Amino acid sequence: MVWDAQTGNLALGPLKMHTKRVSCVAFSPNGRKFASGSRDKTILVWDAVTGKVVAGPMKEHTNSIWSVCFSPNGKQIASGSRDHSIQLWDAQTGYPLIGSLTGHTDAVCSVVFSGDGKLLVSGSKDRTIRVWDVKSGRLIWGPLRGHNNWVTFVAFSSNGKRIVSASYGGDVCVWNTDTGALVSGPSKQHEEGALAVVFTPRSTWYCAVSPNGKWIAENSPNNLKTVQVWDAKTGQVVATFSEHTEEVWSVTFSPDSKQILTTSKDKTIQVHTLDF
Repeated sequence: MVWDAQTGNLALGPLKMHTKRVSCVAFSPNGRKFASGSRDKTILVWDAVTGKVVAGPMKEHTNSIWSVCFSPNGKQIASGSRDHSIQLWDAQTGYPLIGSLTGHTDAVCSVVFSGDGKLLVSGSKDRTIRVWDVKSGRLIWGPLRGHNNWVTFVAFSSNGKRIVSASYGGDVCVWNTDTGALVSGPSKQHEEGALAVVFTPRSTWYCAVSPNGKWIAENSPNNLKTVQVWDAKTGQVVATFSEHTEEVWSVTFSPDSKQILTTSKDKTIQVHTLDF
């Protein structure tokens, strides 16, 4: 389903082409298309205005699709799957670009391109992070080890020099893109300014950084139904939201950093306002 972000009204859908559970969606950079990945092992690309399928179904994976994302120029799509592999696709035609990127030993939970589109980082249920060259598919760094649980979220810093990763338990690690070295973590608290200065916001199952760099929102490690907001400089919890009745699956900030949107296994979407 596609929703009007201003009114909350349904804009498109329900769109029905997948034959099993839809597990991930991602908009193209210009907002004109979006991709969906499903338990039916396929990826579809949709027109965000008409709701028509414009590419796919893409059928290289042999198990559920857990993550999809567009490249910064919108020409490529990366997908991560429960089959332990990553695929790169032509977003226009739906054709695979290179062979499977393999190396992870469990499901690939999160994939994202660097800002220049040259690198791809992946996080996996195998608790590791890997960094890939998009053009050749060559593994550049990894497996990077630091997490003690599934890696559910990965993102590049705005300058591409750092990678942030978050695990199922809520721990956060920061990595040096040039060397693959662990800069900090695993921890929920970092040195003053580390996340606030470096990282830009992205959606994820369990963690998001506000556009102004001041706040980090993530599941409470002791109660996955609640979302905690941390001050990125002090590491202190500044707000807790407990409206959901089941596990929270996605967290993201509004562009002005004043609202947080969450989705949950309880079938609802909540919008939370930060009053400070």
